[in-house]
Amino acid sequence: MDDFMKTVACIGSVTTDIIVKPVDSIPEAGTLRAVDNVEMHVGGCASNAAIDLAKLGVPSELICAVGEDSFGEFVQMTCKKEVK
Repeated sequence: MDDFMKTVACIGSVTTDIIVKPVDSIPEAGTLRAVDNVEMHVGGCASNAAIDLAKLGVPSELICAVGEDSFGEFVQMTCKKEVK
């Protein structure tokens, strides 16, 4: 058996998931509602696979395109920290 693992290339979609809590119903169009908590998480098939593989100790690379906005910056920052 090899003494090394090959790097897995994860190619595909990435997203920034925004989770707000609590939401007991969808507000009517044009109205605002206060929430207690807002969280941002990286999502999407490729990023989820790359992050989870890295947590298992499998070398992985994430190949994707991201926007030049705060969401893209969040994805880049998070994936640089999580994917090794």
